[in-house]
Amino acid sequence: MADWNRVGELSEPGGDDPHSAGAAGAKRPNLLMRWWIWCWGLVVGLTVWLLDTIILIFQVLFSKDGLVWVGVTLVLGSAFFGWIQTPLQNVIRAYAFTLFGQPAVSDALTNPFHVLSYGVVCLLAVAIVSAGAALRWPHWLRRHVGAGLLLVLLAFPVSLVARHHLVLEQLVEQSRERANIMTFAVKVGGYAAHLPTSEYAGTASLLDRALTARDVIGYGWWFAWWGTVLLVAAGFVGARGLRPGWFVAGWGGAILLVLVVLAAPVVTAEWHRLRGEALYARAQYAQALARFQQAMSWAPTLRENRSLQQKIGATLYWLGDRTSAQSRFFLADNLQAQGEFARAELELTLAAASDPDWRLPRRTLAELNAAWGVHLFRGTGSGAVSRWERALKLDDSLKSVRYYLTHAYYNLDDRDQTRALTYATRLVELAPERGMLADLYQRLGDIYFKAHRDEEARTMYRLSLQMIPLVKQLNLRAQRGLIGL
Repeated sequence: MADWNRVGELSEPGGDDPHSAGAAGAKRPNLLMRWWIWCWGLVVGLTVWLLDTIILIFQVLFSKDGLVWVGVTLVLGSAFFGWIQTPLQNVIRAYAFTLFGQPAVSDALTNPFHVLSYGVVCLLAVAIVSAGAALRWPHWLRRHVGAGLLLVLLAFPVSLVARHHLVLEQLVEQSRERANIMTFAVKVGGYAAHLPTSEYAGTASLLDRALTARDVIGYGWWFAWWGTVLLVAAGFVGARGLRPGWFVAGWGGAILLVLVVLAAPVVTAEWHRLRGEALYARAQYAQALARFQQAMSWAPTLRENRSLQQKIGATLYWLGDRTSAQSRFFLADNLQAQGEFARAELELTLAAASDPDWRLPRRTLAELNAAWGVHLFRGTGSGAVSRWERALKLDDSLKSVRYYLTHAYYNLDDRDQTRALTYATRLVELAPERGMLADLYQRLGDIYFKAHRDEEARTMYRLSLQMIPLVKQLNLRAQRGLIGL
C-alpha cells in the first residue's frame, strides 16, 4: 500500500514528477490542432458556399429568362450611354439617324429625337422582348426580335460609313478645330491645353472612315450589340426541336443582303479610287482621273472629301490644268504648307468663285484665314484680328475662330468687354462638349472680372469647375479667379 501511495503522490499534478510538465504540454498541440481544424472547416465551408452562389448566379443568368433580362439591361444601358450621357468629346449620341432619308449633319452631336431613328427602334424591340419574357411568349419571338435588332445595329455603322460619311467628315473637322484651340491655348496660357484630344483616322479612304466610325459611335452601340447577342441566345436556351442552321442561314442572308445594298456603292467607289491611286503612281494621269471621276459618280459625297479632291487636283495639275477648281485647291494646299498664305488665299478664292456650290474650297479658305491669323498673332496690332473676322464671314460655324477673337478682344479692350462677351457667349451656345465649355466659362470669368462684374465672374468660375469635376484641380486659372474674388 505504501508503494501505491507513493506512486499516487508522485503522480499528483503538483508533484515533482518530471513527466507532469510533459503531460500538460501535450494538451497544447491538441488545442492548436482543434483551432486549425475549425478554421480550415470554416474556409472550406465559405468556399463551397461561394462556389454554389456563383454557379447559381450563372445558372440564373444563362437561363432562358436570365439571358433575356441581361440583354434587355444592356440595350437599355446603350440608351443611357447614347441619349443621356453627355460625351466629353466627339461622340455620336444615340442612334439619331433616321432609318429612311438623309440625316442632318448636326444630328451627330445635337441629340435630336426622330420617331424612326435607330435608337427608337432599339427601345421598341426591348419593349417587345420584355413583354414576351413577362408573358412567357415562345422562344421564336425572342430570337427573331433579337436578330432583327441585330440587323438594325449593324446597319447603323455601315450606313454611317457608306452613305453618311459627311457626318464623319464634320466630326473630324471638329476634332481638328479642338486641336487648333488647344495649340492656341498653349500659346496664350489657356486651360484647354490640359485636356486630352481625340485623334481619328480621318476620311481619306474607306478603311479610315470605318476606323473613325468605330471611334465615334460611342459606348451605347457596343452595349446594344452584346445585349442583342444575349437576346438571340435566349431564344435557343431550353428550346427543343430547333434548327439553328436554318435560323442562321435565313437571318445571316438577310443581314448580308441589307449590308451589301447599303455598302455596295461606296465599296465600288473605293475600288475605283484605289485603281486611280495605282494609275497615278505609274504616272498614267488621264486613266487615273477617269477612275477618280467614276468613284465620285458612285459616291457623290466624295465631292466634299478633302483627300480625294486634292488627289484629283494633283492629277489635273500634272495634266497641265492650272485653272480648274480642283487644281487650284491642290495648289493652295501646297502653298499653305510652304507658308505662302497670300498666294494660297488667291487660289482658294478663285476655286470657290468658279464653283459656288462646292462647299469644300470655301470652308478651306476660312480655315486658311484662321491659320493665317494664328501665324500673324503677336499681339493686338499684328493683323490677326482682321484675318479671323474674315474667316468668320466665310464660315460662321468655325468655333476656333470665335475662341481666337474672344481672347483677342479680351486683351484689346479694357473695362468695356462687350465684344469679347459677344463672341464667348455665342461660342458657349455652339460648344458641343464639356472640355471646351470648361475653358469658355473660365474665360468668361476673366472677362467679367476685367469688366468689374464680380458676381458674374464668380458664377462663371464655378461653372468652369463643375464642367469636368474629376479634373477640376487642373483648372488653376478658375481656382485662382475664385480666390481673387
